[in-house]
Amino acid sequence: MSEFSITTHTDGNGRVVHIVGDVDHATAPELSRVAHDLLTEGVPTLVFDVTEVPFLDSAGMSAFVRAHLKSKAFGTRVIIRGAGSAVRRALQVAGISELVEVTT
Repeated sequence: MSEFSITTHTDGNGRVVHIVGDVDHATAPELSRVAHDLLTEGVPTLVFDVTEVPFLDSAGMSAFVRAHLKSKAFGTRVIIRGAGSAVRRALQVAGISELVEVTT
């Protein structure tokens, strides 16, 4: 398991959540909490930067799905940016790339 951290910053009129490390059952609750807090601020765009995420399990995928579902209530666009091949493949297999914009 890699060391996990989340930082956020403003980018234009949206917020970027930069994630470092595995997003799994141990770390997904923190990601969900950060996403919830930012969505309730009413940001127009929420970008999850997963450039430094080597591993994503079902709990991590659930965190992204919950963020997507919650974003609809706030009118927020959600993007997962910087997905490497393993993370991108997990998002595709789970069908999340059909719900959320996923970029490399």
